[in-house]
Amino acid sequence: MEKLNRVKVVYESETVDADEIAFKEASQVVGSYELEDGTVIEIRHEVKTIYRLCDKKKADGSPIYLLAGGAAVRTILREA
Repeated sequence: MEKLNRVKVVYESETVDADEIAFKEASQVVGSYELEDGTVIEIRHEVKTIYRLCDKKKADGSPIYLLAGGAAVRTILREA
């Protein structure tokens, strides 16, 4: 796993060290919702950066990852 940069992030109200991890998109899931008026809203999560915490682990010992990104929303209006 390639580390890009060591940075400071906030996790559970504490500033901790994290490594930025290189990644490539393996697949993309789109949620699709049809409203009562026929409008369809599609939402997909866009990940910009992935961080792995350096000195924190889950209770089972596995690493903790934080994601930075946002949602891409597309609205498809029903044709009249």
